[in-house]
Amino acid sequence: MTATSRAESPALLPRERLLMAVAHQPDIELAAAKQFGLGAEIQCFSFPATLATDYRQPLEAMQKQVETIVGPIGCHGAFIDTCPFSPDPAIRIVAQQRYVESMDIAAALGAQYIVFHSQYNPAIKVRQYPQVYHQENLIVWPALLEEARERGLRVYIENMFDQTPEPMARLAEALDTPDFRICFDIAHSELFSPCPLEDWIAALGPFIAHVHMNDSYGEFDDHLPLGMGTLDLPRALRLLDRIAPDATYTLETGHDIPGSLAYLGISPVQ
Repeated sequence: MTATSRAESPALLPRERLLMAVAHQPDIELAAAKQFGLGAEIQCFSFPATLATDYRQPLEAMQKQVETIVGPIGCHGAFIDTCPFSPDPAIRIVAQQRYVESMDIAAALGAQYIVFHSQYNPAIKVRQYPQVYHQENLIVWPALLEEARERGLRVYIENMFDQTPEPMARLAEALDTPDFRICFDIAHSELFSPCPLEDWIAALGPFIAHVHMNDSYGEFDDHLPLGMGTLDLPRALRLLDRIAPDATYTLETGHDIPGSLAYLGISPVQ
């Protein structure tokens, strides 16, 4: 389904629950959030090249920018090579430091939540790995969640290379707190997992608080505009609306933002 064919249809999502990813083209993405009356998920401080620099000035500039955003504010935390439950103590320390640093950035921006990746590695074909993953995460997350609470943040864990939803669902159930929930990435579930979409949403449903949304051709994580790839996004949104009716969504397309918003049936407010 194209953006044109969606133009006269009812909105697939209410704009009040939609955020714009602010990642590689911050000025364009922030301008779109303002033009369409959306929130913003600030992702541009999650990359190693940024975190390795003195980013105080860009952060101050972003603080001023988000003051004019009418919708909710979220933040994406560090995610590349960050394994907070690593068996290597040095890596474990650095990863957790990056997580807390990301929380500080999120708090400075007035974010309500922060996204981290699950860091589950299905390439590890060791029988004990799922249990080790679970146990070690139960050790590290209570302290990290306390850091998040002190900053007024909820933590959302996003599926990346995960092949099944069970490890994330099991962890969320065990931690048993509204401060630790799931960010479900539709495209990642299609790209990296053989499990049907229905199984993902059914397993994660009670814990899904947020959704990342873009399109792809089914082979690479292309972050295409909505309707340009092969994903059945209307079906995914219908399933999600039934199971997680209060979830918020981040549009992660980057390119042709107006076309993606037209696909969703959302028009400019200014």
